Amino acid sequence: MADRDKHIMQKENKRKRVILSLFLLSFIILFIYLFIIVQFQFLYIEDLGNREVKALFPLRDGENFTIKYTHSVDLLPVYEIYYRKERHIYLRETHFSNFGAGMGLMEGRGTYTEEDGMLKILDINEKIEPFILRTGKVAKHQLLSRGNTFPLAEYFGPGVKLELEIRNMSLGQYLKTKN
Repeated sequence: MADRDKHIMQKENKRKRVILSLFLLSFIILFIYLFIIVQFQFLYIEDLGNREVKALFPLRDGENFTIKYTHSVDLLPVYEIYYRKERHIYLRETHFSNFGAGMGLMEGRGTYTEEDGMLKILDINEKIEPFILRTGKVAKHQLLSRGNTFPLAEYFGPGVKLELEIRNMSLGQYLKTKN
C-alpha cells in the first residue's frame, strides 16, 4: 500500500510541476510579447536643445490632440487641432477669435466657417513634418489630449525648441523612457 501511495504522490507532484512549468512558460511568453514585441504609438515630445525625451502621450490612429496658445498680437486664444495618421501628424483645423497676424484662410487650404463665436478653418489635413514648436512666454502653449491639459510652456519654460513626432515603442521602452 505504501508503494502505491508513493507512486500516486509522485505522479501528482509531477503533474503539479508540469502545470507550474506551463504557467511560468506562458507568463514568460506573455511578458516578452507585451514588453518587447507589441508596439504602441506615442506622441513623443523631445527637447531639441538637450535631446531629452520630455513627454510621451499615447495616441491612437486618427485620434486628435490640440495645441492651444495665446496669439502674441491680439492676445486671444488659438486652437490648432492635429491628428495622428499612421506615423505622421496632420493639422486638421484651426480655431481663433480674430484675424490677427498670421491667422486666416490661405487659398486651397481648408474651408472657412464661423461657429460658436470662433473663426474656424476646417479640413486642412496638412502633414506637419517635422513638427517643431518653440514654447512662447506670451503664447503659453498647452497640449490638450483625452480631456487633460499639459502646460508645455510651464513644463519646458519659454523659448525651448521642441519636436513632436509619432513613435512606436514597446511597453518596456516606454517604461524605460519614463524613468
